[in-house]
Amino acid sequence: MKSSVSAVLDPRIWLLALGTFAIGTDVFVISGILPAVATSLHVNLNGAGQIVTAYALTYALIAPVVVPFTAAFRQTRIVIGTLTVFAIANMLCATTPSYAVLIAARIIAGVVAALYTSTAYSLAASLAPDTRKGAALSAVALGFTGSAVFGVPIGTAIGDILGWRMTFWLVTAVSTLSAIILCLRPPKEPV
Repeated sequence: MKSSVSAVLDPRIWLLALGTFAIGTDVFVISGILPAVATSLHVNLNGAGQIVTAYALTYALIAPVVVPFTAAFRQTRIVIGTLTVFAIANMLCATTPSYAVLIAARIIAGVVAALYTSTAYSLAASLAPDTRKGAALSAVALGFTGSAVFGVPIGTAIGDILGWRMTFWLVTAVSTLSAIILCLRPPKEPV
């Protein structure tokens, strides 16, 4: 009986995976809507491509630097706070009046996405029993990889049909939903 109980992952780990799904969708879906962004904001395609670079470069540079500074904070607060700021950054992307605001919002999204992802993995591992830590990490990673399979095609289709701004609204909605559910059912961190 004990082995069957330990085989079940804490359902809140799947909520963390929903957050990585939103972040993964945000990372990859932009490439599919770049031509529409370029046309709408009156920049060339290379300039529009810089929104991908701004996000990815920020994410890559910030993750190893910022995570150690947040070690003293509760991980649950970090994942909820970063998802909230991530949703706001994507809302800014959806409503941006200019290319400069879009770049700034992508940089903000990259910072909080890096912090969220690192913290979500750590929190998921702490929620799982020793024998299931790998499964917990895999569940959170599944959110990210699942975004490439489901989030990107759906986001790109929405952008093609309803306009590129709606793609950012999709990411805003998914990250907001994840933050709200995590607020209502916060993971209990081990002491």
